[in-house]
Amino acid sequence: QEKYNRFMDAESNAVLIINGNTKQIMECNPAAPLLYGYEPQEFMKMNFKDLVADEDTKDLVADEDTANSNNPSSASALGSIQKASHLYQKRKDGTLFPANVTTSSFRLKNVDYEMKIISSSSEQMELEEKLNEARDEFERYVETQGSYIDQLTQEKEAQNIALREEKLNAVEKITASMVDLINNPIQGIENILSQVKEKAHMEDVHKGLVTVAMNECRRVGQLIGKLKNYQPSAPEDFELLDVHQVIDEIVQSNMDTFNNRTITLEKEYSGDIPAIDGVTQQIRQAINNIVKNAEESFTHHDEGKITISTEKDGSHVKIHIKDTGCGIPEKDLDRIFDPFFTTKSALHQPGLGLLASLGIIKYHQGEIEVRSRPGGGTTFTVTLPFKQDKNPNNGQS
Repeated sequence: QEKYNRFMDAESNAVLIINGNTKQIMECNPAAPLLYGYEPQEFMKMNFKDLVADEDTKDLVADEDTANSNNPSSASALGSIQKASHLYQKRKDGTLFPANVTTSSFRLKNVDYEMKIISSSSEQMELEEKLNEARDEFERYVETQGSYIDQLTQEKEAQNIALREEKLNAVEKITASMVDLINNPIQGIENILSQVKEKAHMEDVHKGLVTVAMNECRRVGQLIGKLKNYQPSAPEDFELLDVHQVIDEIVQSNMDTFNNRTITLEKEYSGDIPAIDGVTQQIRQAINNIVKNAEESFTHHDEGKITISTEKDGSHVKIHIKDTGCGIPEKDLDRIFDPFFTTKSALHQPGLGLLASLGIIKYHQGEIEVRSRPGGGTTFTVTLPFKQDKNPNNGQS
């Protein structure tokens, strides 16, 4: 009895003990009259049916009567427990409020009783409304921030493109002024060494050293030859070229390497690609450099796949070169077009191929995009216009 009294006094929700058949209120805790707006003595004369909103009364009583008649265990000391959420209750002044009603049915001395705990859900609904408002506000905030982040991403990409163009322009200026300055002395040194090797009396070990020096001169000459590729072609060198034919020639020239490396190559051509304006030799070199880069992304023991596909994008053609290789770390993505940068071993050529490709594509008023992740392969996308502008500088600054 003491525990029961403490429970009834301490419970902040309304607790009603009612007759299971007549729905007459038998007992209640102090919080019940306050919730419904009645005086305690007045409230004890109420029937629970009178506290339920008119539109809910019939269904509520019918559901409870059905549950009690179909559930013999409700006659036990701990009978069935039902819970109905957001039933509207009626206060003395006629106002309605939403509430959660939990019912426990039991029997004492052959009389059916129900204990009902009524918790006003008005605060809960207010909280839900505030929560919904906060959620909507958060969604608007995320949408706004998403647009801001997209803007920052676009600005960063524009900055990266501008930085690459600056690097390219710097390389062009340096190479234009240094190619002949370096190449002529190197060729002179190689000629002198060749004559010394042929006419001078030297021991074999010294002749070997001279041979090494000559080979190094040739290697420098080859690098100078690569740097010459940055020099723009004359406008009259532009011609109509078939992109698919250029790719076919590249694939054919690399097929032996692919077969030896167990690399599978697939082509997925779009059928509506017209001929484009360009310098065939340069376009071939630019795409071939990227294909070589894809081939070198596989170790000698790996089987790999390279897919070259084309698509028409308005007045441009897109050439996608996708590999399943090792991928490029994010920290290196912004550096792959830097002169002499390479992630490969010293056995490979210095990192000039991608920069050469970028220079050629930019000269053709195109773009190169790179998407990659470590272990997930790399995709280079070359975008070229079908027609070149008549600008005498061809879009170059």
